[in-house]
Amino acid sequence: MFKFIKLITLNLFILLIVFFLFGCKEENFLNDLKVVKCLDSYDYNDSIDSLKTIKFGKYKNKKGEDKSIEWVPVIRDEEKKEVMLLSKYILSAKYYNESGDNCTWEDSSLREYLNSDFYEYSFREEEKEYIKTTVNQNYDNVYNEYEMSGGNDTEDKVFCLSIEDIKRVLKTDEVDYLELKILSAKTLKDYDSSENEVLVFDDYSFYWLRTPGHYQNTASVIDPDGSINYYGYPVDSKGFGVRPVIWVKYN
Repeated sequence: MFKFIKLITLNLFILLIVFFLFGCKEENFLNDLKVVKCLDSYDYNDSIDSLKTIKFGKYKNKKGEDKSIEWVPVIRDEEKKEVMLLSKYILSAKYYNESGDNCTWEDSSLREYLNSDFYEYSFREEEKEYIKTTVNQNYDNVYNEYEMSGGNDTEDKVFCLSIEDIKRVLKTDEVDYLELKILSAKTLKDYDSSENEVLVFDDYSFYWLRTPGHYQNTASVIDPDGSINYYGYPVDSKGFGVRPVIWVKYN
């Protein structure tokens, strides 16, 4: 009888620990989604160091340790109870399309990576329940004379920003050739660089957008100073960073 009571007590203790570690964490996450200031409330000249963040999911550092991903709330949809989150830091360097062939976001190797390996590793099953499937419109690049095709709409769990996303966040079309400090990005100091090392210029780096560049085998990027590079770089360029984006639900 004593052993039975001892076993019950031990199980209750374990349940309390699990609730404390995960239940409280989940409650804090949901509360932060509702109240943390969104990117569209900042001035585009604000430093990225001033951005408030939410911790959700994990990445693996160069020591093989799991660390929390910091996300910046970008836009909050009060009606749908959803928030777009952008990783505060560049998490890794990846090719936009490893083969170097002509492509759109739909058939890029970066999209495949984000919606498979990254998604599966970074989020627990209970965290995945908060991540919605987003139908992304992939617009043509009409910002230079070549007007490359953005391809078909896609359904994504994880994706990259587009030029249209940025203009929606900043609530203006007048972003040409501006240094948008709020969009400049630093790379995590402890990221796993064994496959591909991020190019760094005065602490800041390039990162991919999903919008095509001036040829079908190029993609637009954000330059280290935060400006939008409409012409882009070849899709198999080394050293370009990735800032994942997700939409999460808090209802």
